[in-house]
Amino acid sequence: ADDRLGHFLTVMKDYSFQTDEEPFVRYVNRWHLQKADMNAKVSPPKKPIIFYIEKTVPHRFRSYIRQGILEWNKAFEKIGFVDAIEVRVQQDDENWDPEDARYNTVRWIAGASFAIGPSRVNPLSGQILDADILINEGFIRSWQRKYMTFFDQVQQERDNWIGFSPFKCEMASGLSHQMNFMATTMAIRELTGLNGEMPEEYLGQALKALTMHEVGHTLGLRHNFKASSMLSLDQLNDKDRFALIGSVMDYGPVNIAPKSEAQGNYYTTTIGPWDYWAIEYAYKPIGGNTLEDELPELGEIAARAASPELAYGTDGDVSWYRYRDLDPLVNRWDLGNDPLAFARQRMEIISELWTEIVDKVAIEGVGYQRVRRAFGTLLNEYSRVMFLATRYIGGQYHHRDHRGDPNGRLPFVPVSADKQREALKFLKEHALSDKAFDFPPELLNSLAISRWSHWGIDNQQASRLDYPLHRLILNNQRQILDRLFYPNILARIQDTELKFDKANTLTMPKLFSEITGAVWSELGHKLGGKRWLNSDPFISSFRRGLQREHLKILIKLVLEVDSGTPEDARSLAWQNLGFINGKIGKAIRGDNNNLDDYTSAHLGESQVRIQKALDASFQIERR
Repeated sequence: ADDRLGHFLTVMKDYSFQTDEEPFVRYVNRWHLQKADMNAKVSPPKKPIIFYIEKTVPHRFRSYIRQGILEWNKAFEKIGFVDAIEVRVQQDDENWDPEDARYNTVRWIAGASFAIGPSRVNPLSGQILDADILINEGFIRSWQRKYMTFFDQVQQERDNWIGFSPFKCEMASGLSHQMNFMATTMAIRELTGLNGEMPEEYLGQALKALTMHEVGHTLGLRHNFKASSMLSLDQLNDKDRFALIGSVMDYGPVNIAPKSEAQGNYYTTTIGPWDYWAIEYAYKPIGGNTLEDELPELGEIAARAASPELAYGTDGDVSWYRYRDLDPLVNRWDLGNDPLAFARQRMEIISELWTEIVDKVAIEGVGYQRVRRAFGTLLNEYSRVMFLATRYIGGQYHHRDHRGDPNGRLPFVPVSADKQREALKFLKEHALSDKAFDFPPELLNSLAISRWSHWGIDNQQASRLDYPLHRLILNNQRQILDRLFYPNILARIQDTELKFDKANTLTMPKLFSEITGAVWSELGHKLGGKRWLNSDPFISSFRRGLQREHLKILIKLVLEVDSGTPEDARSLAWQNLGFINGKIGKAIRGDNNNLDDYTSAHLGESQVRIQKALDASFQIERR
């Protein structure tokens, strides 16, 4: 095994090792493939990998699943195997059990939306013995029910910031959201009606992409969430490029062209360069009497890691636990070699769609639940693209190259200050400004929940019948602020100051001042003698909520000692609290009578909270 590639491993500890750096023996999990004719350049295997499409799989979908399975033969042909993988269909009169370890199956099961590709391996060698792919029928059914009926309202309200568990494949459930986003886009752009049939091209590409992904797992390949960085945005809608991403082991979102451009493929339709590389390392026949004899050639294969199309990052590189994720190019559900540009493009599409939801989604004679679901889908996508931008702040490009690799790179390359400033500007415009949430009253009054109440309907768990807009918007903003000021991120920013030319550094003081200026921008404007009304407040309700969250974070930095928080961050938080306090005083001094009640109460409370926090901080320091 090699850490420059991504394979599932069987690992043992050899206590007889005395001089090696570490006593672990690592084997790649792989099928035992041998050429039938060892002297032939290309030969069928002695024993091919056979997948059976179980008879429960609907006939309509079998061809797409077959294509997804057989696509991997292209990688095996490159290393000398022809027809390494075969596909057979379980006949109606065949009654063998799909759980029988002698059969590798693609099964169709009932339940919610997911698909998995588990396998069983020999614990002594890593040889894969059996594999099964389970596709849940709810995954496809959710796509077909007139596009928009998958996302239930209660799920929307629980949290629009979707999290993921490491080492768990959630491609199918994520594709369901992508389906909703694509359907909303097509309906509003009037490319199809909500009551129309799903475009067969879309369904086929999505199901093939899912199958390729799950088969990759059964061949021993891990996720590669950096593979989406292979192409630029300008190349994505070129239909001559069948591979949109460098590996089908990524979670590739639906490719939606800007309104002014021709639509390319919705999903990648073939395996990518990284997939060929990973299969070559695991399965290429290499002459030698022992496994050790293979190591030199395997090392040469792995040494190609610096090639841009072989970029690799896996589950541990996108871990949200304590924001350990480092590289802004390693993401789920993004496209292109500039995730920030992708986020900007996606945001333009979302802004376009928000303005026309009611007119284009609501149908005569049908309730307004579709509007609510479409709005929730867009808000969910909005959350995703905002998160992409946050990962540039304090980010570092991470490489797995070994010293001496051709064109080898250092393990860490900090994101340039210009790129971080660009990401910060994007967040200020689209997440920390209330202009992004200037929704028309007609839309807000159309976000109705389904009123059916019976088994299979989960509406009774909804906290409100109307839409909890403030709470969901604030949840998203809270996630953004929490990441930007998390101890790990602040410590990384401080360390990065040593890794750059001094003029090309985004410093902690700059981050603090930029966020404070954006969140409290109203305090830089004079009241101008205007009498502000509660119905038209000086500081809007969205902004008041955001400002409270910002205060909570700064106060927490000052008062709560976290072992990972730089002391300079505490000092900067203290400084910014004092700055905000002074600005509040200047804003209301002499003009308080002209303020609306909301703003007056908010600023007065904020002043008291800041002063108490600063006093408490002083007492803590004196102890």
